[in-house]
Amino acid sequence: MTTEYDRQAGALGALRAALERRPAAQDPARSALEDEAGRLDAEFGAFDVTTTAQARNGYALTARRRAGASEPGLYAVVTADPDEMRAALEQDSPPGGKSPP
Repeated sequence: MTTEYDRQAGALGALRAALERRPAAQDPARSALEDEAGRLDAEFGAFDVTTTAQARNGYALTARRRAGASEPGLYAVVTADPDEMRAALEQDSPPGGKSPP
């Protein structure tokens, strides 16, 4: 015999399983930063540009030099401001050209 408690526990378990299978809702702020990260990554080939989740500040752009610290110049930038990221990468790029891959 199934008790009311068993019935509710079974329904709760089914709901929990359905929620775990559901794709996570995409945060529009993160989507915009991911789009900008893709553009910056394509434009500045010397850097790997991605988005990262920050504990208190939402999301940020992170750029790291692909060759590591073995090359002179900027190694990494972390900022939530796409304009600030672009300015930092442009300042580190060779004059009149894009960063080499």
